[in-house]
Amino acid sequence: MIRVSEHISLLQINYLRESIKMNLEEIVCNKKLLLYGSSAGSELIRNFFIDSGAASVTNVPLPENQTSSITDFFHAHNEGLLNPSNEVKNFLHRIDPLKEAIVYAGSFVSAESLDGRVVIGRRHSTWCDIEKKKYQSVLTAGQKGYNPFYMDFLDGFLFDDLFDYCIQNKPCIISGDVKGLIAMGSDYVYMIHPDTPLKIIKKICTLLYLKCDGVRVAPYNEGIPATFYGFINDNQYILFGPVEAIVGFHSKDFKVKASGILIPISLPNELIIKAKKNILIILKKLISVSCYRGAFGIDGCFFNDYFIVHEINPRVCAGFSLLSKLYLNAIPFGLIDLIIREGEPEKCKSLLTILKRKSKKVCLSTDLKLWEDNELENDLRNKIPQNGELSDLNYWKKYVINKSLIGCIPFKTDIY
Repeated sequence: MIRVSEHISLLQINYLRESIKMNLEEIVCNKKLLLYGSSAGSELIRNFFIDSGAASVTNVPLPENQTSSITDFFHAHNEGLLNPSNEVKNFLHRIDPLKEAIVYAGSFVSAESLDGRVVIGRRHSTWCDIEKKKYQSVLTAGQKGYNPFYMDFLDGFLFDDLFDYCIQNKPCIISGDVKGLIAMGSDYVYMIHPDTPLKIIKKICTLLYLKCDGVRVAPYNEGIPATFYGFINDNQYILFGPVEAIVGFHSKDFKVKASGILIPISLPNELIIKAKKNILIILKKLISVSCYRGAFGIDGCFFNDYFIVHEINPRVCAGFSLLSKLYLNAIPFGLIDLIIREGEPEKCKSLLTILKRKSKKVCLSTDLKLWEDNELENDLRNKIPQNGELSDLNYWKKYVINKSLIGCIPFKTDIY
């Protein structure tokens, strides 16, 4: 087992912190800053803005999250910027009557302003659209063993087309573009297994046909689910990973569940090098169609002797919180994303060069991150084997997967 201190030192972390502050200063120095939502309002981010010379840093009070899914939460968060409540407007008028402040609301929002105040670090509309299954199908098509098929209901595809295609192409993963929104996480994603009863397939297809503008049907690759994280700045790329994704599907309704990630992932080094080459091809396609700059997460699968990219999420993803932990919770990766999006590409290069120096070793530590259950996460972390034996580590990883996917059938994770 590798300890954090063996791949990055406090001196290196402090050097990176100072580089972030120097770049951030050009964006926020002497400006009033409003932090909107939980993704932007952490103490670490607040302190970085203050240390970078912001004239003031104020949290915008928001109502408690009452949404039922991560998709609804992301939509409500962005909608709150576009159409703030009277309570929020009154608060903003009291603290910033001249509308001089700038707003930071995280990596995934696309709103340009909050009641006349510019939102920084936002996603352009093209970058948001990229996350739709319709465009993901284009970006990821052509890989060995992976040719997803997109059925656009707005373009004439019918329920019977979807139902028949799913039956004829089992096993497959079916995922939808929910009407008017961008589906996030594993919302609207289902497994069509060889043993899935016809009545369940019909129920899944009915739900997606009624709720979505279109659906992607992709082959199921039986291998190790994995995720890479990173940054794009023009032709400069940084990759962290891979990390093993804890993914399965519910045994009753066959809905896919992604419960978290864990490290390290036990794979031959030549396979990881090969995976990164394939990812680079996909990233270049992403840049060519969208000119994207910023953070990203890539979901996929190690299948046979190669890595298949399933999804590209052009934003800071939840897994960056594990990366931050591996940097002793001292590096706000969301602000690196902000700097790339708002700064000049040439000036960002030195920051990313510093970040890249240790990126290959960061995910060799032993740890995990669960998306929803902090208590279980802490309990599982306390069970990490301390003797460094590979057999004990593999037993712990299987234990983590089984405990965090209760009621689900895990996707295959032991092909190597």
